[in-house]
Amino acid sequence: KEIETRNAAVGYVSSLRMFIEVAAKHCQTKLGKDEQWVKKQISIWEKNNSQYLNAAKKWIRYYYRRIQNYNKEAGEKLMKKNYLTTVKSAEYSASTALYNSSKKTLVENCKIYIEHLHKGAYDITKKNKMYDELENLVHSKKQPLGRL
Repeated sequence: KEIETRNAAVGYVSSLRMFIEVAAKHCQTKLGKDEQWVKKQISIWEKNNSQYLNAAKKWIRYYYRRIQNYNKEAGEKLMKKNYLTTVKSAEYSASTALYNSSKKTLVENCKIYIEHLHKGAYDITKKNKMYDELENLVHSKKQPLGRL
C-alpha cells in the first residue's frame, strides 16, 4: 500500500512537471518565444516545487534500482513505459487546456497559462489531492523496507 501511494504521488508530480514543459513548448511558437523562454517557464515551476520534485526523483531512483536488482530488463521496460505514460498524460492535459476553449484562441490560452504559471496556480499546495503523501515523501528519512 505504501509503495502504491508513493508511486501515485510521484506520478502526479512527474505529470505536472511534464505538463508545464509540454504546455510551454506548445505556446513557444505562438508567442514568438525561443527555447530559453521554455526553459525559464520550466525553471519557475521547478524552483517553486523543488522539494516535491527532488523527493519524487529520489523515490524514482530508489524504486527503479530496487526493481532492476531483481530484473534489469523489467526495470528498464517499466521505466520507459512510465515515462511514455507521463508524456501522453501531459500532452493530453496541455492540449485540453490550450486548444479546447471554444471562446479563446490558442494565443489567448497561452497567455492565461503563463499568467497562471507565474502566479503559482500549478504549484503544489495543500489543495492538491496528493499533498499529504508528497509531504510525507519529502520528510521521510527512510525508504520503505521489504520486497517490491
